[in-house]
Amino acid sequence: MKGSLPTRPSVLTVKPLGGRLGPHATLELHPGTGPLIKEEPETLIWHETLPDGTDAAIKFYRRGASALWRTRCTSSRAKREFEGLRRLEELGIPCSSPLFWCHGRFATEG
Repeated sequence: MKGSLPTRPSVLTVKPLGGRLGPHATLELHPGTGPLIKEEPETLIWHETLPDGTDAAIKFYRRGASALWRTRCTSSRAKREFEGLRRLEELGIPCSSPLFWCHGRFATEG
């Protein structure tokens, strides 16, 4: 059905890139178990408390075929957003603290 929201994965195991969690960290994220902030066909944002107690707003960008081709020419949307927030933070401009970014493929999401 066009315009309907995809189902949410129950657990996402990710290896964060960049950020504050270290080069060998692995996280299990649980979309939909914390309060949802936004849910659209291409974006899912929810609140989750990370294992170290950090409260985080987690953004999950669902990808389609067009995004796959776009990321071959540019960096991913998640990486660009992370780098932008990191730069704002370095300049002392109030913003959400970027914790990490990652990319990958999840069977149900692309």
